[in-house]
Parts: sequence; C-alpha cells; structure tokens
Amino acid sequence: MKKKQIIESLVLAMFGLFLIIESVKLLDMNNIALSAGLFPLILGVLIVLFSFALFLQAQRLDDSVPTRKLDRIALIKCVSMTVNCIVYVALMKYITFLPSTLVFIAVASFLVGERTWWKLLLLSIAGSVFIFVAFKYGLHVYLP
Repeated sequence: MKKKQIIESLVLAMFGLFLIIESVKLLDMNNIALSAGLFPLILGVLIVLFSFALFLQAQRLDDSVPTRKLDRIALIKCVSMTVNCIVYVALMKYITFLPSTLVFIAVASFLVGERTWWKLLLLSIAGSVFIFVAFKYGLHVYLP
C-alpha cells in the first residue's frame, strides 16, 4: 500500500506541475489579479502541496496495518463526479457558462445526496447566478 500511495503522490505532483506550467503561459504580467492563468496557477500549487503531503503520509505508513478498501458505491460516485466535470467543460463550449453551470451544480448536488427537486433547482439557479455575478461584475472576468 505504501508503494501505491507514493506512485499516486508522484502522479498527482506531475499533474500539478503540468497545470502550473500551462497556467504560467496564460498569465498577463500587466494585470496578474485578473489574468486567466491565476486560478489554474493557484490550483496547480495546491495540487503539488497536497501531493507532497500524500508522499509524506505514505512514508509514515505502516504496512502491517490493514487499510480500508474503497467500496463500489464510493467509486461509482467518484467516477460520476469526474465525468460530470468533463461534461461540464465540454458543454460550456456549446451552451455557454450559465446553463452548463446550472446543469453541473444540479448533477453534483444529486451525486452528493440531495434528492429534493426544488432544493436541487434552487441550489443550481442560486449557485449559477452567484458565480456569474461574482466573476462578471465583481472580478470583471470574461465568461464563456
């Protein structure tokens, strides 16, 4: 199990470094605060830090203690959320930011356990509008 976590941490670190390298290409040095590369850069740094923490945790792991395996339902939810994120990015190109965010929030809320239709609808609309207003008018960032 120790070897598996070390490999996971290294793969995660490589992804974080890739994200950092690609986001630096998007940075506008004249106005870094509103640059399109700032948020991916922050995420990349956080991913690298988390991968380092995972690596340190793997080093202290005792192989004699049995670990809990991921159950099937949790794995299905994890894969479903990943697919939801991929579909969200793909939909944004065709139906723009607001409708795709609405669908994304609704599906994500359903996956984490919300089953009341009016709460799903309210959360999706409120979340989408809040994100839109925050980025468009608060941060003055162009949204697709």
